[in-house]
Amino acid sequence: MTIGRSAPTLGTAGVLLAAGLATVGLTACSGASGSAKGHSSIPASGATHSSPGKSLDDTARPAVALVDQHTPSGYGTSSVASGYDWAQASGQKISESLAGDHLFQVACSGSGAISFHLSLLKGGSQEKVECGAKAKTVSFDGKFVAVIDGNESNSGAYAWRILGRT
Repeated sequence: MTIGRSAPTLGTAGVLLAAGLATVGLTACSGASGSAKGHSSIPASGATHSSPGKSLDDTARPAVALVDQHTPSGYGTSSVASGYDWAQASGQKISESLAGDHLFQVACSGSGAISFHLSLLKGGSQEKVECGAKAKTVSFDGKFVAVIDGNESNSGAYAWRILGRT
């Protein structure tokens, strides 16, 4: 015995429409800004592909590896938030309000350099990260805002993560 309503059946047109909507939905979810470990950030404006034929996910793997290379003692290895984008992209804004001690780490792979402007409770700063170099690390507590800017002459991708104190 079945209790409740049964689902309506779809005709051929309905099945094709549903399949088309699923495809459009998947396409709409894959934008120019990626995310590592399932966390995202506000997509950068004007992001461009630096490696024609190569996806952002593939291009960002070396940058993610650079960010994941060093976890300072006293911090968890699981990111509170993380993401990545093309090294040419500018204007990616990352904003978090986190109580307690946290670390922001960012690295770039490929060639060139990215810069990021930080706004923290203790003040602001401008930092530069050379692509291929060790990740930059900044500690913070409370409100955190970073704007990451690439350069059109860059190649590759950058990745960032935020770690909490354990």
